[in-house]
Amino acid sequence: MTASVSDLTLDTVLDTMARLSTGDAEILLAVAQSTRTELPKLVERLREAIVAQDALAVQARAHSIKGTVANCGADGLRQAALASEKLGAAGTLAETPALLVQIEADLPALYQALDEIQAGIQDGSIA
Repeated sequence: MTASVSDLTLDTVLDTMARLSTGDAEILLAVAQSTRTELPKLVERLREAIVAQDALAVQARAHSIKGTVANCGADGLRQAALASEKLGAAGTLAETPALLVQIEADLPALYQALDEIQAGIQDGSIA
């Protein structure tokens, strides 16, 4: 199992997302809002796939999560999603519930950073 990202910082997320958005605050805001809205849905779909023991769906859902969190600089989350994706591809899902627990435990730090980015752009403290 991968290390926790509970030490994920606003600066890490902001730096990664700012690079990907080429420093455009409007793009950064749109990406932060979209990520904050869509990531919980992706995680719920992963949970449903794990419960259903649907390896192909686990692989696909974990792949989507992996890409989303990588765009935020959340490497620990990316590693957990990658591990889930590989297990889905292999059709061996026994370890995926523990990986899901890890993902869910680490999400609040990312959500907090995304919320702070959105607030900062809206109030002008992040340009």
